[in-house]
Amino acid sequence: MARSATARRTIDPLTRPIMLGRDIEPRVAAVLLRPFGYLLVSIVWVVLFLAAVATAVVALPAALSGTVGDAGLGASPAFHRYDTWMAFIVIPLVMAVLGCVGYLLILASLGNMLAALTLFARSLRPSFRHERLSASIRAAGGEAVGPSTTAVTGVSLSLLPMRLTRWTKLVMMVQFNGWVVNGPMLSIGSVWGALYIFTVGWILWPATGVGLVVCGVVSAALAGVLLWMIWQRRSVFPTVMPGALENSPYRWSWPNKPPVAKKRDRRTMPSS
Repeated sequence: MARSATARRTIDPLTRPIMLGRDIEPRVAAVLLRPFGYLLVSIVWVVLFLAAVATAVVALPAALSGTVGDAGLGASPAFHRYDTWMAFIVIPLVMAVLGCVGYLLILASLGNMLAALTLFARSLRPSFRHERLSASIRAAGGEAVGPSTTAVTGVSLSLLPMRLTRWTKLVMMVQFNGWVVNGPMLSIGSVWGALYIFTVGWILWPATGVGLVVCGVVSAALAGVLLWMIWQRRSVFPTVMPGALENSPYRWSWPNKPPVAKKRDRRTMPSS
């Protein structure tokens, strides 16, 4: 059995499972029926994840390729208007918005898909029959992504595995980085949007000759910047969580770091 959840001020390495919250033994009927429920939820989130990938990655080039014809995007009347210069204002905004939305859709659906599949697998194992498998928490108003009304009412985040292991901690990190509003969502999402729209644009233009080489180099550079940003922010991802988990085992377990103690002011008072 996993250890009980207690407040801790040292980081648990998660070499053994711990419980995210107070464990309550489920009823026999719930144990028998939950595999069907988690299977259904898993199917739903697999479909939503595939739809998110299709929307964020495939939809734009598919829509553009069907309207530009064989001559390419460069021959489109939209790029031969007197107000084409406005594209230099609109396109960067579109890059940032589409990038952040794509980041949100893919991470949020991927995290819930992995959580649902993990919970379905656990529901089939006899070793989990005496414990609750998942929990839900309420994120405070404006803390998580949702309709405008959630700024007042908050939003419920579900499919959180109760038994915390290194695997489920990684799954929950993906969930929270997709649902909870955070800095990397904006910065990494914006760079992803620039890489995506620029690359789709020069492929459909299409770029040729020296332009093809230059565009390829720029896309590779943007991809490098994206990977560098993800690597540089790797220590930030575990800290993205709803406020309700600030004092929970989630906060005080691998790969989170203990808070840095503030240095005392050692300046001496001036002598009289």
